[in-house]
Amino acid sequence: MRLSDFNPPTEGDATPAIQAALDAAQGGYLEWDVSGRFHVNRLRPRNGTTIAMHGGVTLAKAPNTGGVLYMQDGEGVRILGNGAKVDGNDYQPTTVKGHTIYANGTTDCTLSGLIVDGATDGKDCLYVGLGAKPNERLRIADSKFLRAKRNGISVVAGFDTLIEDCETAYATGAPGAGVDIEANFYGHVARTVLNRVHSHHNGGAGILSIFGTDTLAIDCDSHDNGAYGLAASSGGYQFAETVYRPNVDMIGVTGFDTATGTVFVAAQPPIGTPVNFSLRNGAQRPPELNDSYYVVSRHVGTNGIILGKSVRHSEVLAFSLPGAGIMSADPYQSDIRLRAFVKGQSDGLEVRGGRYHNNAKQGLSGVGAGKLRFVGAEVSGNGSNQVQVSYIRDVEIERLRISGGNHMGIAASAGGGRLRIADCEIDETGGRAVSVTEWTGAEVDRNTATNCGARELSSAKAAFHFAACLRPVVTRNRAPQAGSNTTTLYGIYAEGSVENGTFTGNDMTGAGTTAANALLVMSPTCTVSGNIGRDGTVA
Repeated sequence: MRLSDFNPPTEGDATPAIQAALDAAQGGYLEWDVSGRFHVNRLRPRNGTTIAMHGGVTLAKAPNTGGVLYMQDGEGVRILGNGAKVDGNDYQPTTVKGHTIYANGTTDCTLSGLIVDGATDGKDCLYVGLGAKPNERLRIADSKFLRAKRNGISVVAGFDTLIEDCETAYATGAPGAGVDIEANFYGHVARTVLNRVHSHHNGGAGILSIFGTDTLAIDCDSHDNGAYGLAASSGGYQFAETVYRPNVDMIGVTGFDTATGTVFVAAQPPIGTPVNFSLRNGAQRPPELNDSYYVVSRHVGTNGIILGKSVRHSEVLAFSLPGAGIMSADPYQSDIRLRAFVKGQSDGLEVRGGRYHNNAKQGLSGVGAGKLRFVGAEVSGNGSNQVQVSYIRDVEIERLRISGGNHMGIAASAGGGRLRIADCEIDETGGRAVSVTEWTGAEVDRNTATNCGARELSSAKAAFHFAACLRPVVTRNRAPQAGSNTTTLYGIYAEGSVENGTFTGNDMTGAGTTAANALLVMSPTCTVSGNIGRDGTVA
């Protein structure tokens, strides 16, 4: 079927003619054989239809309408743009707000070859949202999503969404991300794959994974964004009153034991879970718990927890005041509640390969999430630490190539579960190459830090730095250092707050400024053996 048979006008509202063509082509093939600019309002492709467009076509948002394309609960729709443009901008004041393209509740649909430019204020170029159900197996390919007024692409409700060979750029507003993976309800976003996504010059992050499980980013390029290259955290809607899982994500606090530092709760989050407090109606927690985040360090009985900065380390063991406000096992009634960053929020993010560079904040960041894996990526020249993970659980950082910037290469702090940093190459970072603080059982193995730390702001100018850690295992790392670099004082520096660590097989040849500070481990509880010192001898 041909669109020309329906005579769509290029002046005025083309919606009736084009919609009639879409209706007639249901289950078949519609050849968009007419060039021009067509003003439309929420065109609705029908099930099983393939729509073939071309570069001479522009679909523009008609004045005072809620978008251009509206795929609602459809199945098997294929929109092949072949360079066609979708203009979502408002060219006159409008009272109607809407995303440029909607995909709500679709199954096995494809959007490819489109250039989507602009959106209504506060809206996205593409919104992947909830229909009768979340989207299933939506493929978004070979397309550009430019100058959104919120996000280039928002994945709000989707299973097995594939975004590949796409460009997302110049998004403004809040959060202003190239791609934002952020569900409105538990279990509505899972297994999102970003393959070769190029995200740049967005006001916020290039890629955000805020509320969704098992996100995979493969060979993406995220650069020159106003915040992060890629960031994962728990946030968004999961702690909203109508969304959170009572005594799973939001836990009622029933009391505080001033003598022991025990926080009594309606449910005990797993040991190692990052948590923070939610206060209402002027309620107050003990002043010793005023930090932004803690980790569940221990369980006490069936309804008590001890909080710390890591598991069984840096614990808060007494309170000067018992807190004030209504305390109840029912989180809907309690004025003092505990947010628990548990499974089902932002779990299972994996970054494989790609480049994350020249972003205003971190290249790769994870906060308040879980089961995070960064492997094989290049991270360079970002405005803050190149890689940062904090208040997070179960992290693997492997085979990264990190360089440049005035701050640290890898900074890990206050987490629970496994932390493994291995086989990374870190060159010429102004701050420390690797910094681990307040973590239990961290593994730092076979990393090479070359000429790092010269511009570290603290006095602990080290290639590898450890503080307030319990049982770190630091093995087979190298810190080659140019003779001209006389400002990096240490190769490996473990402060006295490090307990029961193991430092073996590290090669500090040429590191530091003296034999004594090439590898300096201050705590007598640590094991130090078989390391190569500044002069090349084994110590």
